[in-house]
Amino acid sequence: MNKMHKILNIGTACTGCFSCSNACSKNAITLPENNEGFYYPVIDAEKCIDCGLCDKACPRVEKKEYYTMQKAYYGWIKDQCVRKDSSSGGIFNLLSTEILKDNGLVYGASFNYDGKIRLECHSTEEVSMQELQRSKYVQSHIGYAYRKIKKDLTAGRQVLFCGTPCQVDGLKSFLRKEYDNLITVDFVCHGVPSMSLLREHLAYLGLKDITDINFRPKNRTWVDDLNITHKKGIRNTPWVMDEYFYTFQKYRSIRPSCFECKHCNGKRAADITLADFWGIYKYKPQEFDPKGISLVISNTAKGEQLINSCIANDKCNLKE
Repeated sequence: MNKMHKILNIGTACTGCFSCSNACSKNAITLPENNEGFYYPVIDAEKCIDCGLCDKACPRVEKKEYYTMQKAYYGWIKDQCVRKDSSSGGIFNLLSTEILKDNGLVYGASFNYDGKIRLECHSTEEVSMQELQRSKYVQSHIGYAYRKIKKDLTAGRQVLFCGTPCQVDGLKSFLRKEYDNLITVDFVCHGVPSMSLLREHLAYLGLKDITDINFRPKNRTWVDDLNITHKKGIRNTPWVMDEYFYTFQKYRSIRPSCFECKHCNGKRAADITLADFWGIYKYKPQEFDPKGISLVISNTAKGEQLINSCIANDKCNLKE
């Protein structure tokens, strides 16, 4: 490695999106956890050939054009079992089902409980759709998922990728061109704590052999709890009484780059943006439903088309 790469100079502006490591043809870039547990790039000088692909793939280095909202909807899926197992109104499941019915693939975040617990990016060929649902308040490890997605897209398969706004930005920056068979979905993000912090919290609680972590179990209808299933049972705690959840909600544990997020101003890299529609209280309080309501924003014509397909199938109640 003869030159200083730009990705090493952006400091805490780095979002840990893994675009640089996916772009490196020599696998010279890894993203180990720093002392706070966040992922930052490290370049192996012996493997690096100074091709510059990592800088070109970095959404923080290369300037990009972003989308803005076209239309906004609110509503919920009609399947009440799916709705109960979702963080809000279950629309992510509905969007995913549309992609899966034509031999498509859905990529998203799911927990790996085998050994060292970690939130990772997986497809529906690796994990169940249920594992990809629900909010997970921790940063996921992308690994080489972007490479897999590119391979699937090149093979002509329909792909839906769901991630944080910066992860969607990272995927699009890695691909460096638009694919008609790719749908990207992000969400209104609160910021991401590190997986290392969550592991330390679980150790502090003395919980072992964990099989499920659910930040939004809807134990008390549509509110934030934390359910942790382990060998001795289930630990359920309201968010205000759980140290990890409380510090996350108060912005005390999120990644430094989250405080300078490029997507808090309505500019999105994704085709569709999802959120809890807490604003129903002010917009139409009479339609508040404790079972959860989704906010759905189309940012592109492609996103609008998928939303309209879901509405046409009459499996949801969505209103503009």
